[in-house]
Amino acid sequence: MNLNLKHKSNIVVVGGGPAGSFFSHFALRLAKEHSRKVDITILDGRDFIQKGPVGCNMCAGVLSENLINKMECEGIILPRTRVQQEIDGYYFQTQERGIPLHHPKPGHKPKIITVFRGNGPRFSELTTNISFDDFLLKHVATQGATVLPAIVEEIDLSKDPQDLVNIVYKEGGVRKKMSTDLVVGAFGLNTSLIKRIVGKQFGYREPESVRTCNAELHLGRSFIQEHFNKTIYVFALGIKPIKFAAFIPKGDYVTVSLVGKEDITKEHLVEFIRHPRVSELLPQGWSLPKDLCICFPKIPISHA
Repeated sequence: MNLNLKHKSNIVVVGGGPAGSFFSHFALRLAKEHSRKVDITILDGRDFIQKGPVGCNMCAGVLSENLINKMECEGIILPRTRVQQEIDGYYFQTQERGIPLHHPKPGHKPKIITVFRGNGPRFSELTTNISFDDFLLKHVATQGATVLPAIVEEIDLSKDPQDLVNIVYKEGGVRKKMSTDLVVGAFGLNTSLIKRIVGKQFGYREPESVRTCNAELHLGRSFIQEHFNKTIYVFALGIKPIKFAAFIPKGDYVTVSLVGKEDITKEHLVEFIRHPRVSELLPQGWSLPKDLCICFPKIPISHA
């Protein structure tokens, strides 16, 4: 793998989420500033315009003010159609009491927004493209990156650092191969590829991880606007093994996100929903539906 990139060098980015898109954006910008042309190809088998986990990168979907400001400085302006909710502040709820949390500067209007990483919950009736990840991919495509709907199966690194990297991938059910000057791993723990590169000459070690839980609760836009009022609720209720949880408003839905000291299961979600401090925020008599968009993604709890 040649780290001294030259004019017309090839870069393959494995992973089309924000990490891959932002890398591609900055790489293309820096190449242009140095009067060099680089060819960037992004490989990702996930289709972000699909609903549910199949089109989603499985996260809570909250963009901080700092991130939004940095995106805007780079000319990456998120359109209103991709924004689910503007957030004014947080509410921290314990077993005993709750407290609202707002920006310390009086009069400051926060720029915090919520998004869907994919094209909305699995059973939603949304008809427009609302995916945040798809927006970023389309942005870097306009900057010159090539995006291929492909699943990477192998990455072969030569012992000679000047040699090209060989990548085996599957596109449209057909196994293919390409060589590149530089490969960028912009994928996370929730992919089978990570198991295939552990123990290879990269020196990569998989970090310890736990499974979290994200679920989409359909409560209706009017109910959410009346009861949540542009607020993200954060809970620390002492429910083992849940460390903290959050209610994140997104249009007709509230995303509930649970993070624990060990793997979170659906049973933990049910227990959380039944807690008095949680159930009082939901419609009277409400219970988890059978048609529930839910996922249990891994997050790292140690260094790679």
